[in-house]
Amino acid sequence: MAAGPRADAASFAAAARPLPPAPDRKAAPAALEPTRPLVRYERDRPGELVHLDIKKLGKIGRVGHRIHDNRRTRVHGIGWEYTHVAIDDHSRLAYAEVLADETAETTAGFLRRAVAWHAVLGIAAERWLLLRADRPMFLAARTVGPLVNSKHR
Repeated sequence: MAAGPRADAASFAAAARPLPPAPDRKAAPAALEPTRPLVRYERDRPGELVHLDIKKLGKIGRVGHRIHDNRRTRVHGIGWEYTHVAIDDHSRLAYAEVLADETAETTAGFLRRAVAWHAVLGIAAERWLLLRADRPMFLAARTVGPLVNSKHR
């Protein structure tokens, strides 16, 4: 075997790649400038605004093909789970539950439990922000809101 550069396809492809473009010298000083800080908002007191959202998650039935390397078997129609989340805007304190559906009754039950959990910690929800204002969440907020002396927006 002779010493010297390798003549295989990988080294040939690496040598044939074009070089990246030279950096623009006029843009370089701007790249060195410090970035502006992010402007974050926050309510003045806990419970002033509580964000509500629901995330739909697909169920996982068994180990996937990356573990057993068999792409021929699949699990179809296994269903969904729904993560309900309530986050206080001031303290960023979050309450979450994974529930079977996102109907108005289930969401209303979640809202009651979330309000009770926040109340145990001394946070009384004044207003709610529905991040996904679809009909079930809207109906749940309208149903539960008067019971806990808060309103949705």
